[in-house]
Amino acid sequence: MRDLLRVLKAFGERDKYSLWELSLKTGLPLLAVKKAIEKLVENGYAISDKGFYKLTERGKLLLEVAENLDRRGEPYIFTTETGNPVPLSVNSLIQLYAIIKYGLVDKEIFKDHVTKGFLGQWLKTVMKSPRLAEKFEKTVEKGEDFSFILSLLEFLMGDSL
Repeated sequence: MRDLLRVLKAFGERDKYSLWELSLKTGLPLLAVKKAIEKLVENGYAISDKGFYKLTERGKLLLEVAENLDRRGEPYIFTTETGNPVPLSVNSLIQLYAIIKYGLVDKEIFKDHVTKGFLGQWLKTVMKSPRLAEKFEKTVEKGEDFSFILSLLEFLMGDSL
């Protein structure tokens, strides 16, 4: 998983890279880079383009989340409609994952915070994850569940769950 994260984070500067360029940039052996790229392509996070590889929109979201996965920020406090705090706050994307995965905050309260833009603002300003904020908002607008967001975080965290 560490090799995959190194390869993913190498995409931050340019749009597309060859396997050789990624190997040089990450310091990883060509075979390790190839395996990481295959996993990214297999999961729809990257595509091959004439011997070069580039991130898809999903891959750009994955990169943003990967860059901020361990970030700790000012806590986000969930509140009920009346403004009473829910006895739980979150200060990282990993904690946000746990809240969604295990239903630690009532679904309606969670959706309300997304709909009103409160959670999105925290994601953009504190967690530096505007793409993730947008994905949350679109997910609620479409009436979908958060399974895609959960799968994205699970992909990054791998066996550490």
